[in-house]
Amino acid sequence: MESLLDGFRGLALERKTRPEWDDSLQTSEHTLISHTHGRERRAERSIEKKELQEAIKYGRKEHANPGRNGDSRWKYTHRGVVYITDSTSRHEITCWRLDDTEVPTVQAANSTYGAHVVFVVDNSGSMRKNDVPGYDTRTAAVYDCLARDLVQPQLKGTIPGDVHVSLITMEDKAKVVMEKVAVNEQLLKFLAKQSSKRARSHGNYLPSLDVLTELFIRHDSFNEKQLFVIFLSDGAPSDHIHLTCPHGVQVWQADPHQPVSAGGKAQLRQCVGRAACRQLLKASVQRECLQRLSRLGDLLGRDRLRFHTVAFGSPDENYETLKLMATHLPRGSFQKLGLSAGSLKTALTSLTSTLTSMRTEAASKMLTLRNEKQQVATGRDLAQYDIYTGPHFYSKRRWDLQQEKFIKVPLGEGVVGVATGDYTFAEGGERYVYYCTELNSSAEAVGSKLIAKESKYEEHLRHTVKENGSIVEDLKDHDSAFSYYARFCRVLAEAQSLAELFNRRLNSPRPEWSLHFLDTVLYTVWDDSGRYPSALAYFTAELELEGKFTKWNNNGGNVRRSQPASSPAPPNKDKPAFSLSAITEDEEGSDEANTVGADAIQVEDVPQAFSHFTHSVTNGKRLVCDVQGVWNSVDGFMLTDPVIHYRSAQPGTSRRKYGATDKGLQGMRLFFSTHKCNAMCRRLGLELPTDMM
Repeated sequence: MESLLDGFRGLALERKTRPEWDDSLQTSEHTLISHTHGRERRAERSIEKKELQEAIKYGRKEHANPGRNGDSRWKYTHRGVVYITDSTSRHEITCWRLDDTEVPTVQAANSTYGAHVVFVVDNSGSMRKNDVPGYDTRTAAVYDCLARDLVQPQLKGTIPGDVHVSLITMEDKAKVVMEKVAVNEQLLKFLAKQSSKRARSHGNYLPSLDVLTELFIRHDSFNEKQLFVIFLSDGAPSDHIHLTCPHGVQVWQADPHQPVSAGGKAQLRQCVGRAACRQLLKASVQRECLQRLSRLGDLLGRDRLRFHTVAFGSPDENYETLKLMATHLPRGSFQKLGLSAGSLKTALTSLTSTLTSMRTEAASKMLTLRNEKQQVATGRDLAQYDIYTGPHFYSKRRWDLQQEKFIKVPLGEGVVGVATGDYTFAEGGERYVYYCTELNSSAEAVGSKLIAKESKYEEHLRHTVKENGSIVEDLKDHDSAFSYYARFCRVLAEAQSLAELFNRRLNSPRPEWSLHFLDTVLYTVWDDSGRYPSALAYFTAELELEGKFTKWNNNGGNVRRSQPASSPAPPNKDKPAFSLSAITEDEEGSDEANTVGADAIQVEDVPQAFSHFTHSVTNGKRLVCDVQGVWNSVDGFMLTDPVIHYRSAQPGTSRRKYGATDKGLQGMRLFFSTHKCNAMCRRLGLELPTDMM
């Protein structure tokens, strides 16, 4: 296993240019074709078409996973909304809001123009040092120059639009000291008082970035103000000091059992990773800083956010993180000043000029600057990855229902292995979830974006290996880990088989009502890092779903109910909104029977009817539930992680054939206790089972 401490940069996807938009046109004049589903999703989530057009001009653009038909797609993220389009960026497929955003309220009349300027100022103990000529402390120099050289010039300006200023201090925990106040003489006096504040503790970047994001979301999510950040620090972030390395040791903490060194410094705690673990924690903090900036740009819009970093400290300090933060978003700058008040004055004067230009541009017309530089998701290209190639990569397999065993799957052309993220980005009831990708010989990501899932439990990490330590060629069913993953893959394969029966029964040409469970493969790798008891490791991988994730029902009988539209569109008499084939004894060659009205099928009806259908088609032996995933009108339902309840042939037995989530007959009764047959059930001719009543 290879660990790349500096980030696995090979995961950066190939960058392509945007469609050739005419920048002389207003945003609303750009042609974009919205599918019915796209319009419906935007209406439900209060997203206007203009927002999508702005996203294509200004937002972060990256490759989306291809559609079910293999066609390539683009993914745009802009001001808190994610959009999926076709390869031309002219056909909208779906959209959804990021979790941090809310539906906008009516904007205030004076919110169109202006700027919100935020100072994020280091207040760590080192800012108390008396090493800036003419000032008692570094803190005093910073606040005096901010007041004189940046705030005061704004009082003399005649540019339309208001300017508000906020102040965040950076310590162990970040604090909003001043929140969106007007530029006036009182502000100058307030900043002067800050010069005498006592600096203390550590300078942690991450809490400051979190507070900054919350501040902007609270005040500026849905106005058009320009956002201007000055992030000033005298050193590298200190967030790593309290972190724990992968071996469970706080390697940046003093070891209480070791004597103080001759120089008076405490000796640090040690672990098996030693210096590598310390570097790993520093790199993880840097990665998290950049990911937070990406999130900030995605939520608020990269076209209106300027993020400037200022290094005001000893020339010997490491300012690499500050430098990367400044260049991570399209509009930013980094200045390394040393400890000269004159240099700080010059830097702030330059930033004042930038702020003035920004305000002038915003006041003259809406911003039309287009971010040509394409950037891909930082969660993938900056995360640290474990690489499994050569002798560390063993096999890729999938479950075959006919043979009832795993069969090997050949790697794609040029693929030599697989990589998984060092850190989880999500977790479920039984599994941790990691980013994942297949690799070529140049350590570059190839194919679609994947996610890997691994059991959370130690019992599923125990494996059967030969005495000489080599990997077992034919893994046995009594191997705890192997049995766990075999059961998981078998559930998915059986659920997909039942979904295919369901789709054939519908016999509808409309793809939006079809169901598909994701293809899942099992990777076997050799990881001798000490993470696994026998060095043999399994994990499953599947396509990363892109869309608003929804759970339509679960294994305890809970059901997501249909939500009627508040203002439904009038029906088109020439073309019904939805149609399904009539179900007859002879399903082949049947004509489409178009019906709408009181019995029209809702999106939420389909998963519930599918669960009902699986019970019916298996003669009451199985019921698929925990139906969850994403939906759009082009791909239909793309689903993952189902549960199958199995009814044993022997009454009174409680055998859980499909694992811990299989509740058997009790689970079936829970489903039918809340299930109400809907329009889809009636189209399929399904009836409630009498033994479940």
